[in-house]
Amino acid sequence: MDTWTLQKGFPLVTVTLRGRNVHLQQERYVKGDSSPSSAGYLWHIPLTYITSKSNQVQRFLMTTKADVIILPEEVEWVKFNVDMNGYYIVHYEDDGWDRLINLLKENHTVISSNDRASLVNNAFQLVRIKKLSISKAFDLTLYLKHERQIMPVLQGLSELIPVYRLMERRGADGTEKHLQEYIVNLFKELIDGQSWSDEGSVSARLLRSSLLLFACVHRYPPCVRRATELFTEWQKSDGTLRLPADVRSAVYAVGAQTPRGWDFLLAKYRLHSFHLEKNNIEFALSLTERQEELRWLMDQGLRGDIIRTQDLPHIIIYVAKNPSGYHLAWEFLKENWEKIVEK
Repeated sequence: MDTWTLQKGFPLVTVTLRGRNVHLQQERYVKGDSSPSSAGYLWHIPLTYITSKSNQVQRFLMTTKADVIILPEEVEWVKFNVDMNGYYIVHYEDDGWDRLINLLKENHTVISSNDRASLVNNAFQLVRIKKLSISKAFDLTLYLKHERQIMPVLQGLSELIPVYRLMERRGADGTEKHLQEYIVNLFKELIDGQSWSDEGSVSARLLRSSLLLFACVHRYPPCVRRATELFTEWQKSDGTLRLPADVRSAVYAVGAQTPRGWDFLLAKYRLHSFHLEKNNIEFALSLTERQEELRWLMDQGLRGDIIRTQDLPHIIIYVAKNPSGYHLAWEFLKENWEKIVEK
C-alpha cells in the first residue's frame, strides 16, 4: 500500500500487444510540460484484463517499471482495468487503440458499459498529455451513436462538451458549429427517445435529465419546441403547473432565452415557494445572450439583496461558461476581487 499512500498521483500503464506477449510499462500520469518529472515513481498495480478470447477477468500484479504477460494464445485485442475498478489509466500503443475502436464499431456490447466508459475517459485523458491524437479519440466516440447505457453516454458528453466549449470561445472558423452538430447527431436517437416525464429508474431519469438539458442548451429543434410548449403552459398557469422534475432545467433554459421568459423566471426566483428551484433558475438565467442581464446577475450576487452572496461563485461560473459572458465574468472578477474576498 505504501506505493499508493506515500507518493502523489496515479499511474499510466502503456500496453503493447505483440503476438502472445503483452508488454507493460508504467509511469506517473502527468499533465502539462512544466509538471514534475515522473522519474522515481513506482506503483504496485493490481492489473485486471480481458481479451478477445476470454471474458473471464485475469489478474496480474505489476511491481516493476516494465513487465510482460504471456498469454496462452494470440488475441485480437486486450482490455485492461476491467469495469474501471482500478486507479490507473491505460494507453494501448501501436494498433491497440485501433483494435478496440473496431471492436466498439462492430459490437460494443462485447465489453461492459463500464469498460466502454473507461475507454472514452482514457482516450481523452491521453489526448490531454499528447499521448493520443484528438482524431483517434473522436474515432472512438463514433460508436456512441449506438450506445444506450448511462455511464458511457455521460462519459462521452463530459469529454466532448469541454472540447466544444473551447472551440466555441475561439469561434474563428465555424468549427464549433460542426462540432455541435456532431455531438447532437451522436445522441440524436437517444434524445428523441426520451419522454418528458419523471418515469423510469434512477439511472434512466438521470440520463433523461442530462440529455434533454444538453439538447435544449445546444438548440436541438425538437427539444427546443417541446420545452417552449411546456414553458408557455407553465407561464400561463403563473407557475402553478407542476413541471416534471427531470425536465425542469431544460424547460427553464429554453424559457430564459426571451426577455419575457427571463423576467418571469426572475420573478419566480424571488418567491420563497421556489427556494428549492433557485439553482436551476440561476443556471437558466445565466444562459441568456444579453450581456446587461448577465452583468446584472453578478452585481446582484455581490450586493446580496435578490441573489444570495453565497450563490455568487455559482453565478460567476455559470456566466463564465456562457460564450456571451466569459469576458464579462473575468472583468467582473478583476473589478471586484477585493469586495469578493471581503464577502
